Amino acid sequence: MARPTREQETRRKEWKEPNELDVPDNLKDRLKSEGYETRWIRILMSDGKPDAVNVMTRLREGYEFVKVDESPEWEAPPSIEYGKHGNLIVIGDLALAKLPTEVSDSRKRQMREKTANLTDAINRQLYENRQLNERMPISNNSKSQTYKGTRVPASD
Repeated sequence: MARPTREQETRRKEWKEPNELDVPDNLKDRLKSEGYETRWIRILMSDGKPDAVNVMTRLREGYEFVKVDESPEWEAPPSIEYGKHGNLIVIGDLALAKLPTEVSDSRKRQMREKTANLTDAINRQLYENRQLNERMPISNNSKSQTYKGTRVPASD
């Protein structure tokens, strides 16, 4: 009986829908090891003009743009020269940026708390309205899921 070869034992490659915004894993891993999370930030508005307000807001939050010369893991990344910020990795109207992991975790926590507070306020208001109007009660049976990039629920 013939033994299976290594090629026969390896897992079949599955097709994956291409995502324009995929960052090479080795670049993400290096930035993560240096203490950064990555995110795409809008730098151009739909009419092609620079989105200075969004860029300045993100820079104040602590984001830094990832420049082409500091990302050797990405062979020939799509890029443009963006004013004083230099040669940035850009896809469409989005530029790749990094944020220290500590700040990113704090931001995520604050956004979760803000969402929970808003949800609680809406639920309280629905409950109060239901008590006031017994003929047409309003109930909330909603559920939410978070998606990251694909249509598969994320596990945070």
